[in-house]
Order: sequence, then structure tokens, then C-alpha cells
Amino acid sequence: MIILPSNRLLNVLENEDSDYFSHFSKDKITVIEVDKIVGAINSALLCHPSSIITIICSGDPLFFGIGRRLIKEFGRDMVEILPDLSSIQLAFSRIKETWDDAFLMSLHGISGQKRLGYGMNDIPSFLVKYNKMAILTDSRENTPCAIAKTLISSPITANLGLIMFVCERLGYPDEKITEGKPQEFIDMPFTEPNVVVIKMDSEHVKSCEATLFVIGVGPGDPELLTLKAMRILSSVPCICVPKGKEEGSSLALSIVEGALNLEGKEIIPAYFPMKKTTASCSELDTKWQETAESIMNRIDKGMSVAFITLGDPTLYNTFFYLYDRLLELNSELDIQIIPGVSSINAAASRAGIPLGLADERIAILPANYVDDLEETLKRFDTVVLMKVHKVFDDVVKTLDCMGILNRALYISRAGMRDEKIFENIMDVKAEDLDYFSMMIVRK
Repeated sequence: MIILPSNRLLNVLENEDSDYFSHFSKDKITVIEVDKIVGAINSALLCHPSSIITIICSGDPLFFGIGRRLIKEFGRDMVEILPDLSSIQLAFSRIKETWDDAFLMSLHGISGQKRLGYGMNDIPSFLVKYNKMAILTDSRENTPCAIAKTLISSPITANLGLIMFVCERLGYPDEKITEGKPQEFIDMPFTEPNVVVIKMDSEHVKSCEATLFVIGVGPGDPELLTLKAMRILSSVPCICVPKGKEEGSSLALSIVEGALNLEGKEIIPAYFPMKKTTASCSELDTKWQETAESIMNRIDKGMSVAFITLGDPTLYNTFFYLYDRLLELNSELDIQIIPGVSSINAAASRAGIPLGLADERIAILPANYVDDLEETLKRFDTVVLMKVHKVFDDVVKTLDCMGILNRALYISRAGMRDEKIFENIMDVKAEDLDYFSMMIVRK
């Protein structure tokens, strides 16, 4: 029994070698749709358990082919695979490009649900990561025209300067290769089967000057985002998002999402473990270096990146641990810092108190780094203790000893929906203590 998955393949074999089927009676040659082949084989084996069944398919059976399904269904011992050239191999040979550095994907027959874990909308992100890719298409939704439209409409790839190849009917007498920019393919007709190859235009990348924007997104309220921050975030294709837990969400990202639609933008997660910064913290060093390299990977492709951060980028902020690493990778990197509303300003505003007047002195300190709090409180008129939750009880004892308990305010999650303000710090309970907290002592 010989099974062919399509009439097209039957026609190809008949035209290429008219003697091929002369050894077989016609009743042994059957054209069966791919989705029905497994059922047909099971039925044949049920009637003739010892029969030999041959499936002839185009390309390589184990490269986005039926081989995977047959091995899964019948086991390795029952299936023999004879490899062949794939259309993607032929495509790269025709355009004279290497393919060992390309991302290869199939959209053939994929509709709606992502059968292989990806879909049309993932193409821009894959291009940024791999620079070059090849795609098996189909004649329904996943056509060369649809791919071109995806590349043009995505903020990630709209301005990248891509080169696109459509390789039609490879190996046939009417084989055709078309090269151009995605814009040129939007309304162009193509015949099946075809393969699309996309790569970065190296000359375009060299001519682009990308910028890294470091943007403070404020303490939590999306309405505190500045107009400049919103304009830049709307225009950049990539946003780097720091977060404290690898599997967790990003508060900074949720703030931006509360003000802007980020659909189509590439979100680059940057995981920074919540650990005290020391000279010998190798895990932090590794994560910072990985993030710096990830950002530069986009910058080097001519893509501007926004690194978003809570509050203001210049005040106790993660970004400056990346600053030197980024300049080591590219000393001429254009870095623009966009200020944001800090949690200190937001907390003082919400509490309705000034931080400083006239010649008053102000100290801003991370609470768990303070060695001699009493001396600091004596020297300054206003003391802001940030992230006070871990040493709250110790701070209260010091204030009590100095007789200034009534001069302190406690604010947690300033500017957020669940913000809490305590004018009497003795009312603060254990459940009120939060990582995003501070105490303002104003004498």
C-alpha cells in the first residue's frame, strides 16, 4: 500500500518519473489527506497486520512533516524514516544565505490556536532574537502577504529595515524567487508551495542610531506618568521591565499598562533578585550583565529601548548598576534619562507636609543601612527613611527615646490603590508593614 498526502504530490511523481508506479497496481496507490492518514494505516493494519505501508511526502518527513506523528502513533520500532531535502534547505541555497544561524518555523496549516507554541504575531520577536528566519507558509491565513503585514504593523519590526525573500515552487520548472522589503509584498500574489525567508538588512542597522531611554514611571498611579514618558513609551518598539521575582509580575509595567496600550511591543523581562547589594554578590552581577547584553542586542539592531523603573531613575534606582556595564559594551551608547515622580514626593504630597523649607536640611536614607539613626535625626530637620518595614520597631524605639514619636509619619505604597498613611505611627500593625514603605520624620 502506498499513501500520498495530496494529489499535487501524485502529479509531481507521475510527471517526474512516469515509470515509477508501473511496478504497482493502481489499487495500491491511495491519496489520503494528512489528518486521515493515521486512521487509514490503523484500518489497513487491522485487516493485514503484516503488510508494508509506504507514505510518500514532500520534503523531509521529520522536518515539520508527518514523521513526528507516525513515530508518536506507532512507535520507533515500527516506523522507518528515509530523509530528503526540505524546501527550507533549498530556499537558503537559492538565496545563498547560511541557515545554521536562522530560526525555522512552520505556519503551514496553523489557524487560531498555536499548535507548535507560536503564531504569526510572534515573528517580530523571533526576528529580533535570531536576526534571520525561514517560515513554511500556507494558502489560507499564513501567506507571504500576511507575514509582510505583520512585520510592517508591529512596533518591534516596523522600522528595522528588513529584507524578505519569497521562494515559490522550489524545485519545479516554474520556480521563482522574489526579494524585497516587506512593504513590497503586501498585495503581491504568490503560488504554492512557498517559503518565506526574512533577515536584517545589515546596512540599515549600521545607519540607525538607537537610543536607550531610562524612564521613571512614578510611584504607582498611572496618572503621574509624565507626558514625555508617555510619548517615548508610545514610540519605542521594546520595553525592558525589571522585576524582583523571576516568575512574578512587574509593578512598573502595570503602571505603564494603566496608561498606554502596549500591544505589539516587545517586553524584555529583567530579573533582579531582591538582595542587599554587596561587592561580592555574583548572582546580582550575573543578572545585571545579562540584562545589559539583552538591551545591547536590540540597540545593535537599531532598535530604541525604554528601561522603565519605579519612581525616579536617579534616586536609589536599579538602573545605575547597569550604567557602566552598558557603556563597557558600547562607549558611544546614547542614554537619555527621563525623570519621574519619586515615592518621596508622592508620599509628602499625599500626607500634606513639606519636605523642606528655607534653610532646613533634609536627609534621605535607606532605613536598613543606617548605623546611627539618632545622630542623623539630630543633624537634619527632615529625615526620610525608605523601606522601613524591616527595621520599623527599632526606628520606633529610637524616636521614643528622643521624644519625637509625634513628629513621624508612616506611609506605605504611596500613590497606589492600597496606599496607607499613618499620622500616629503607634497605630501601625504588622500587616501594615510593606516593602514599599517609608517614614518621614519632620522636627
